[in-house]
Amino acid sequence: MKNVPIRTRLLAMLALPVVALAVAAGINVRRAGDQLDMARRQHEQAEITAGPASLVGALQDERNYAAVWMLGWEGLADLRAKDNSSARATTDKLLSEFRRRLEATEPEVRQAYRGALISTEELIGQIRARVDSTDRGGDQSPKAKEEQSPKAKEEQFSKAEGVFDDYSDLIVAFHNANDRSLELIADTQLRSMGRSLAFQSRASDLQAQIPRDVAVAYMAPPADDQAPPADDEKWVSIAARIDIAKKRANHDYFQQRSIDLLAESPSTQKVVEGWINRPLQKVFSQQLETILQSGIVTFDGLMRVVDVAGDESHPNSFDAGDATVEAMQARSNKLIAAAEADRTWNLILLTVTIVGSLGGAFLVARGLTRPIKQLTEEAHLMATETLPATVASVLETPVGEDIAIPELAPMPTSSVTEVAELATALNSVQSSALGLAVEQAGLRHNSADSLVNLGRRVQGLVGRQIEVLDQLEQTEPEIERLNELYQADHLATRIRRNAESLIVLAGSTKVQRRTSFGPPVAVESVVRSAVTEVEQFERVVLGDLGTSEVSGQVAKDVAHLLAELLENGLAFSPPTTDVAVSGRLLKDGSYQIRLDDAGIGLRPEAMEEANARLHGLEAFNTTPSKYLGHYVVGHLAQRHGITVDLAENDNDGVSAKVVIPAALISAPRPKAEPVPTTEPAPVIEPAAHPEPGAEAEAEAEATERVDLEDAVELREITVPAEDQVMVGAAGQHQDHDSSEVAKPWTIGVTPSDHPALEGQPEESTFGAYVHANRSLHDVIAGRRELDAEVR
Repeated sequence: MKNVPIRTRLLAMLALPVVALAVAAGINVRRAGDQLDMARRQHEQAEITAGPASLVGALQDERNYAAVWMLGWEGLADLRAKDNSSARATTDKLLSEFRRRLEATEPEVRQAYRGALISTEELIGQIRARVDSTDRGGDQSPKAKEEQSPKAKEEQFSKAEGVFDDYSDLIVAFHNANDRSLELIADTQLRSMGRSLAFQSRASDLQAQIPRDVAVAYMAPPADDQAPPADDEKWVSIAARIDIAKKRANHDYFQQRSIDLLAESPSTQKVVEGWINRPLQKVFSQQLETILQSGIVTFDGLMRVVDVAGDESHPNSFDAGDATVEAMQARSNKLIAAAEADRTWNLILLTVTIVGSLGGAFLVARGLTRPIKQLTEEAHLMATETLPATVASVLETPVGEDIAIPELAPMPTSSVTEVAELATALNSVQSSALGLAVEQAGLRHNSADSLVNLGRRVQGLVGRQIEVLDQLEQTEPEIERLNELYQADHLATRIRRNAESLIVLAGSTKVQRRTSFGPPVAVESVVRSAVTEVEQFERVVLGDLGTSEVSGQVAKDVAHLLAELLENGLAFSPPTTDVAVSGRLLKDGSYQIRLDDAGIGLRPEAMEEANARLHGLEAFNTTPSKYLGHYVVGHLAQRHGITVDLAENDNDGVSAKVVIPAALISAPRPKAEPVPTTEPAPVIEPAAHPEPGAEAEAEAEATERVDLEDAVELREITVPAEDQVMVGAAGQHQDHDSSEVAKPWTIGVTPSDHPALEGQPEESTFGAYVHANRSLHDVIAGRRELDAEVR
């Protein structure tokens, strides 16, 4: 055994389990093959079932025409068959096709139809000979028929009745054989479709037998105790009416059963219902009901019962049968496809089992050698530590810095040729992976630079747009036009924030705005600046924010961060609720800003994932884009050491806590007394409708909150009419009541004016003022004032 290779030893050791697995998989393959054969047999049985349905229909047509022809009534009834020759040719063709199909099927199926087939082949020739031997005489008009002697009428009608009954016996034989054949179909749905087809055939047959019974009753002489009938009337005896009523009940039952059995095939069921509910069926039922109720049959009424073959615009019995046959074929084809797929998967499983077992033996054999084991350890170290760390250092190179290509130690070689070649190959893989990382990093940097440049262009254009809008607002005399300019101004402010978000996500550490390193800015001013950049600003309520100040270096980023959180809270809370903002100075000198909404909340796992994004633990380019708002907040927070955490609040909503480090907070300074102004602030009534595109933008921004399947539908907020005010351009009042003029920007409301402000100091707060006045003009005015201070 010393010279036996390891591969051979392992193959010998694994031979028994491999053979066992192969046998088990082979059994499954055989079982799948049996299922495929059964599906094919059922397909053949479905085709056989369709064969008798067509053959029975042809026998019915031949029978109906032969009986009417023997009575000389073929010109009075519109039957499907137009003459004996064509009807017999159709029957012979379908009989030959059915015999050919039957020879190719299972013995049990052949046995089920054997008796019906033999009887048909032996008796149909005799029945046709009796039809051909009929002497119909000369004049076949209804008047001539009436003038025939009772004996001649009875003799002629007796012959036609006998031919009708003999044909019916052949049809019943096929119905019974069909019932036995259907029991051999294993699939329940396919068997139900076959039974529906059988019930359709029985109903169609009864619909031909009922006119025959009515005709027999019409031709029968009246009983002695009956009143003398009119010239064109015949009395139907009670016994005859009872027989007709029974057949009608069976006819209706068979039709309903044919519909019920097609419950799993709605399209086919609809065709069958169309056949049953077509207008001529209603005529048939109405005329038959008249006969059963009155007991009187007129010749005209009799022919209306017989003539039920037309109406080409609605489905007939053949249409219903064809639709059912197509449904059966579709079902059997589906069974065959499923069986073939099962067999294919079992063959694949057998192949995978054998190949996998042999491959496993081969891999184990390689792992038993010492050089390969050593190389495996080195490769594992490279794959789990060295190479990932190197690639990460390349990919994490900040935007704007040159990409440094680190050196990787090569894999150690061995005296074994195969091992040395493997080490060389691993070195090539390592070098290729590093090269790809460098290339990808370069592509990322180029993409990021492009995005930054694009974002800055948009930012610059929007800034210029805002300046132009400011100039237009100062000189616009029309109130409605000024209102539209204010809407555009507010929308441009939000577009500017989106452009800045693009720059942040691209990796740039600098956002082009004014006063990036200006003096400290009051926290309240920063929060107010954030409020001006959200859509539903009127729902933001500011609490006590104190007099603390934020370093001018981070003021713009903090405002951006808060705007993203506010937008998210407003989008995922009912439109009738507010988002409250409050702040306080913590003991360690840091400052906490808290945002509370009464929204839909988050599941615990979703809350954990959102906090991970806010803490910068995930890369935004590896997860769905609907969370980009979270990544913007995470980038900005990570840039300045700010912490952002989400948690549930008492209103079943979400509370966002933003903690700004003490190093970025300045000591509070006393508030300056407000300087009264002599010029009234220009105010314009808010728009009655949202600005164009607001709804689409809100929908896009709303996707940033996780757990969207639990989101509630948000409604559009309109400004109450009592809150709208009207003034002219440049602060000059129009001819309106002075009570309609809004208060200046610095005027606030008391806590009693809004429940959300209870417990807060009675001082001027932007959130309270906006909530009380809901004026878009105030936001624009605030944006101008705060841009100068924060931006």
